[in-house]
Amino acid sequence: MCGLRTGYTDLDNMLTGLKPGELFVIAARANVDICGFTRSLVSSIAAGVEPKPVGVFSLEMGAGLFVLALICSDAGVSLRDVRDGATSNNSWNRIMTAAVKFKDAPIYIEDIVSDVHVICSRAREMKAQHNIQALFIDTFQFILPSPVETDKTVGEENDLITGHIKALAKELNIPIVLATWMDCALERSGTRPMFSNQRELGLIARHADIFAVLQPDDSAETGELTVGSHGGTNENLKLVIPWHRNGPTGVVKFSVNESGGVSSR
Repeated sequence: MCGLRTGYTDLDNMLTGLKPGELFVIAARANVDICGFTRSLVSSIAAGVEPKPVGVFSLEMGAGLFVLALICSDAGVSLRDVRDGATSNNSWNRIMTAAVKFKDAPIYIEDIVSDVHVICSRAREMKAQHNIQALFIDTFQFILPSPVETDKTVGEENDLITGHIKALAKELNIPIVLATWMDCALERSGTRPMFSNQRELGLIARHADIFAVLQPDDSAETGELTVGSHGGTNENLKLVIPWHRNGPTGVVKFSVNESGGVSSR
């Protein structure tokens, strides 16, 4: 395989791994746990069979909570139960086992919310100091506008930010996974999830080598994007990939348990 393995066989087969210099944009609505999905990728790459150093910009939650979520997901324990103190002795034993697993995992987390120039600078430091093999940014909406480009519209600012991130992927020669939220207009349209359906999302994604939409898998096998919900403790997700600059497009399906753990199905 020519790219970095994610540990998810179906995804790796479709993408042939995450390739150096490529930007992978994943979009989702607010009712989909995109943060949990990207954390699962981080966990699989950095704490899997062949651990690789991974950089993370956790802009939506602090570094400590990010690590706790990783541990709970691996242990199969609900993060909410841990924070509420509603865990059994068996659950705590699983948490301690998972904590040992992640103790020395090569995951380097920055949780400072800043503009894209600071993020790029910190990423260069990660590469120089830890030789990270992939970078995850979660999520796009928390990247601050550039203080030196104040005359831009929101769309132009989004275009500039993703342009900088794509250039960073090429400069560091690593894959970068960028998570972003989208509004419900795309799903209400009843069309396949092409980023051209939304101008703002399109400006975020137009620099992407791979663009995907993560959504609940509650639709018929028609390839259409429909509105899903979060009912129950377990759910099915699908990653719809309508744009892949250097490879095939398609759908990859996943199962998610109540602790946020992701597995292929």
